[in-house]
Amino acid sequence: MAINRKTATLGAGSIFEVSYDNGASFDRVPGMTAIGAVGGQSDPLETTAIDETARTYISGLESPDAKTMTGNLRPEVEVQKKFMDAGRNRESVVIRVTFPTSPLTVCQFSVALLGFSINEPAPDAALQFTVNGQQSGRVDQFYREKVAVTGIDAPATKSVAMGATGQSIGSTVVPSDATYTEVRYFAVDTSVASVNEDTGVITPVKVGTTDVYSVTKDGDYQAATKLTITAAAGGGA
Repeated sequence: MAINRKTATLGAGSIFEVSYDNGASFDRVPGMTAIGAVGGQSDPLETTAIDETARTYISGLESPDAKTMTGNLRPEVEVQKKFMDAGRNRESVVIRVTFPTSPLTVCQFSVALLGFSINEPAPDAALQFTVNGQQSGRVDQFYREKVAVTGIDAPATKSVAMGATGQSIGSTVVPSDATYTEVRYFAVDTSVASVNEDTGVITPVKVGTTDVYSVTKDGDYQAATKLTITAAAGGGA
């Protein structure tokens, strides 16, 4: 079967993560599309002596960037909701952005969040959200090697009752510490069930069976699950 894929990521391959515990652990936030430049710009201070013919300068105080962090709104994704709630509550967080260079370039910095908004969409465009913030302190930049995906594990069969909500296919990439862990999901017969492409959450439509494919973003590894939609408890269809 032909599988259509779409990507909505920061810089096409960049990874956006947020820590709420001062960098001890990070949540990967999907769907982010923009954060602006990462770094810090220093204003120059002139140090030219009156008897010198060439102007000389030193670096002045660094001016950290204001941040406007934008993403495609996915209300069913809990880590996105958590990030927006942190913006609403004016929390201070640590942001980590991994850029798809070789080796990977990682930038980590603290941000004081200053609120959020849900933006009016343009025609035929995805609904977007924005979390605003102010960078605090300097950017820590380092490098690491990419850990490639080597496969994907998905259940051979899964059964979901009509009316059930929140259940997902539950596929996982191999190895667990792979750099790009994103998986796309596709149901063959959408008259039986639809599957959220990004999260794998199942929405039953009618009693029946369909194959669901899980495909890794890195390497295009695939696994099939035979999904069965059963009658609701009590016999309702």
